[in-house]
Amino acid sequence: MDKIIDKHKKKYPNIQDQDLYKLIFQSHFGSGHAISNKFKALSYILNELETLQPNKIDLYEEISTSICRVNLSPYKTYGLDPYYLFEVFLKSSDIKGNKEDFIIDLNKAKIQFTSLDNVHHSDIYRQTYNPHYRIIEKQYITQEMKDIQVMNFLTNIKGKKIIAIEGKCAAGKTTVSKMIETLIGATIINVDDFFLPIERKTESRMNEIGGNIDYERIYKILSELKTDSLNSFHRFNCSTQLYEEVTFIPNDIIILEGVYSYHPSFRHLIDHLIYIDIDEITQLERLRKRSNYDRFINEWIPLENKYFDLENIKYLADIIV
Repeated sequence: MDKIIDKHKKKYPNIQDQDLYKLIFQSHFGSGHAISNKFKALSYILNELETLQPNKIDLYEEISTSICRVNLSPYKTYGLDPYYLFEVFLKSSDIKGNKEDFIIDLNKAKIQFTSLDNVHHSDIYRQTYNPHYRIIEKQYITQEMKDIQVMNFLTNIKGKKIIAIEGKCAAGKTTVSKMIETLIGATIINVDDFFLPIERKTESRMNEIGGNIDYERIYKILSELKTDSLNSFHRFNCSTQLYEEVTFIPNDIIILEGVYSYHPSFRHLIDHLIYIDIDEITQLERLRKRSNYDRFINEWIPLENKYFDLENIKYLADIIV
């Protein structure tokens, strides 16, 4: 919860303790009440959607590992189904949180409280950010909503930018990268082309976080891309242990895709970070279809998880998908 609170403080500088209390409450209990009158609840959503103006905010944002706020303005802008949102809002309306854990998070955040009820947003938060959203469980975020989350974010990016697309293995990073390439013509550089040759895999190097990639070469390539002086690089073929030249036309959007694409050695050269999330069950289901499943489980995933945890990659991201 600490990381989520820090992310919301950065994203919403005018957030008040009252709003943080609400964030923590919703992260444990969702909307905090069962819906007694479904007709009124539906009318509220439809009327609220009708009055909202377009707003370039994220379609949804995580408030816990399993709960999201879906922002109504972009939901309306992209013509998404209000009845689907109402349906999953109903399903998510009576989340059974734990009171003791809620109090622990309040105390850790140093939030004063006199009761344990839900509260309204503060006046300054409402005036600054005009919040209109519904709380749903993250499992109800559809693939269409995930795609819109990415493209909505990209519409706000101007000029030449380098974007890292991070996420655990099998999360869908390559799929998202190809979607961006198809829709806006981005240039994709894959971190998998920068693993180390055998002779450089020393014990000290492999003990580094992200030390199994050639972060020195990636740093050099990104530096040259910043100065528009690069149209080729050499990818490393792990099967042959040889380098192969790759030529490309640098577009305004450069995608560095793969685990370790936000490595601290070259992070300052990255303009934006997109994190593609996945739950463990879905991840394992997808990996079982791959021929090198055992290596993922025993070798690569432990290294990746160590990197994600120590570097706090997920909550450094501009958007979580």
